[in-house]
Amino acid sequence: MYTKDEVEIEDVVEEETVVVTEESPSSENDPTDEIARPSSKNEDGKTILASIDQVTTKIEVLQSDLTQQLAVLRDQANLAQTLHADMQKYRDDYWFKQFMSRLVNDLLRIHDKFVQTLKPENIKGMSHEALIRRIERFDKELLKALDRQNVIRIPVELEKPFNDRIQEAIDTQPMSDNGAVEQVVAVVEDGFFYGNQLLRPQKVIVSA
Repeated sequence: MYTKDEVEIEDVVEEETVVVTEESPSSENDPTDEIARPSSKNEDGKTILASIDQVTTKIEVLQSDLTQQLAVLRDQANLAQTLHADMQKYRDDYWFKQFMSRLVNDLLRIHDKFVQTLKPENIKGMSHEALIRRIERFDKELLKALDRQNVIRIPVELEKPFNDRIQEAIDTQPMSDNGAVEQVVAVVEDGFFYGNQLLRPQKVIVSA
């Protein structure tokens, strides 16, 4: 049999035991959990480093591709410049051979004939009319040489209405009794077409 005091002491011991038992399952002070947490942080760090390495590798690959593309573009630019220079040279050669050489040769031929005509032994005894006819032939040969290069003289048409599209009036002259205003009365300087393009206008005198 327990005395009253012994029963009270036993009840206090049981209450303390219950308190200790209820606090012990708490995981907040579990040392195993504190050990596991650093391991999880290490794994996250490794994953981040691996991702950075992958991005760095991709950037290096892109830089290498860009360098190669720039090199290709430089080669293409150099090739384009070389082709342009070759085409320019070809165009100049073609232009000279197909056009300028023929014109120059025609002009040189006319020049040679003109020089021969003006030699004292050839001009001696030549009448004024004969000399004029010789010079006119030179003019015709020169116009033919220009025509072969598609340089065509504007026809001389007197007493026709003035055409400001292809003519330039440099002077006026009083019209005759039967004439009309702004008609071509004289051609001072020939005009020429190059193909369908006006090379220079015909300089004329018109009636006023």
